[in-house]
Amino acid sequence: MRSDGACPAHDLPSTPAIFYLVDALRRSVALGLLPAIGFVVPISLALALPGCHERRSAPERSEAASAQTPVPAPSATTAASRAAQARFDSLPRDLIEPTSSASAHGAWSGGTWESCYAGYAPSGDPGKDVLRLGLLCGPYHGMREVRPDDSGRLGASEEHVRDFGAKQGACFRVVAVCDAAMGAVQVEMLGADDRVEARSAAGRWVVLPARGPWCAERDEDVRIRLRAEGIGSYAMQLWMLP
Repeated sequence: MRSDGACPAHDLPSTPAIFYLVDALRRSVALGLLPAIGFVVPISLALALPGCHERRSAPERSEAASAQTPVPAPSATTAASRAAQARFDSLPRDLIEPTSSASAHGAWSGGTWESCYAGYAPSGDPGKDVLRLGLLCGPYHGMREVRPDDSGRLGASEEHVRDFGAKQGACFRVVAVCDAAMGAVQVEMLGADDRVEARSAAGRWVVLPARGPWCAERDEDVRIRLRAEGIGSYAMQLWMLP
């Protein structure tokens, strides 16, 4: 671009449409249809608009285009998939799965026994949260709660123990929730001689066994042991079928 701001000769428009416009205006003046002064102004505009814009170098044009290009926001699909993955990662799972439910009661495993809690998330009140979790999965499968509920506060690495008698053929499931301060709990079911029947992974909320109930193959005393990771509150329920 020239320093005086005028358009260089090679910047003048050469589009055929401009010449058609000039010729039409010239004919209009010759025929008296357009005053001479009216001929000069349109010609000046016709020449100025297409050709005399400020010229910028290629880097300047590139920078301007980049500045005007909007940065795409994360798509709803991406956000939803991340949320779904986070929920999947937090779902209850067993470190030790029971063998009795898989052998004697294979139909009581997977399916709705897992999907019943798929959309669950704790609110922060363990008492209300465990009630909601128990009702999501218990009554639908014909289970009934073995009262009373267990709740309280524990210190880091402290344990709460509950003992009950299991009759042959009876099936059981435990749900437990802790608050954010405790962080996570781990629950296990112990049979005779402290044999581990099932053990959950540590989590903010637990369904044990995760894939379906544990069923007693003989009459025996069973112990539920809940272990806290941090200092805080918890609540736990035991459900039985039939």
